[in-house]
Amino acid sequence: FHGFRITGEACNGKEALELITPDNVEIVITDVKMPAMDGLELAAQLKERYPAIKVIMLTGYEDFSFVQQSVRNGVADYILKPVDEDLLIASLLRAKKQLSEEKYAYSFEIESKLISCIDTFDEECSIKIIKDLFDEFYKYKVPFEEICKICGTLLASINRYLEQFGC
Repeated sequence: FHGFRITGEACNGKEALELITPDNVEIVITDVKMPAMDGLELAAQLKERYPAIKVIMLTGYEDFSFVQQSVRNGVADYILKPVDEDLLIASLLRAKKQLSEEKYAYSFEIESKLISCIDTFDEECSIKIIKDLFDEFYKYKVPFEEICKICGTLLASINRYLEQFGC
């Protein structure tokens, strides 16, 4: 529903961390209390390893310290149990929107930097930006399809920019 697909399930945070990669997961729904590694530690590990992944925390505890820790770990939302289906769907849709906005902002930032390098005829600058971009792709294990979309968008933008000058 709503464009989401479950890609896996885990019994605890440690098991989840072994299953999660940025090419198969964009949003993680986890419980605060779990054996082996709790949801708070999972969120902290995900923030460190894969900062683009959004985490939605579920809990039966109205403990403000859990909420504080969740915020420090970059959790997208914190939902009390029993979970209301509409509330969970709304949370998922907000996380999906955040992901789209972040990807757009990132592409726009790279595009602006490249155009700035083109304006100054700085070939080294352009090469560095592109190298840094591909280093990010590698670091965060960005799926090939996503790389193609980003590069296609950048190329189209640069072509439109150059056409203004008859290039």
